Amino acid sequence: MTKVDFTHYKHTTIRRSIIRRMILHRHQNLNQYIGFLHDNRAELEALYQDILIHVTGFFRDPEMFETLANAVYPRLLKGRPSGFPVRVWVPGCSTGEEVHPTPALPDDLPFGGRVGLTGQ
Repeated sequence: MTKVDFTHYKHTTIRRSIIRRMILHRHQNLNQYIGFLHDNRAELEALYQDILIHVTGFFRDPEMFETLANAVYPRLLKGRPSGFPVRVWVPGCSTGEEVHPTPALPDDLPFGGRVGLTGQ
């Protein structure tokens, strides 16, 4: 079994993943699928990966990251005094991937500490 606590995950997210995996392997009921999971470590890992909320691939796209780092944030922060709040809203993602690291990005940039950005 995994050491991840799925307690705070939405029940619909977990259910959707289980149903998707059951259909994929043509299991007719939950008990049949549970037996399959007990006998098949690879399927347990696949279900685990399916349920996890993955961090967006955005940060794996160097061109987009560079655009943010070199064009968007410098313009956004130009002339702002240290400690001046900057709020970044991120639209929802249809794939369910989390994009929460985006507002924290300035802390990773050379000018992040200089302007004293903090997250909320």
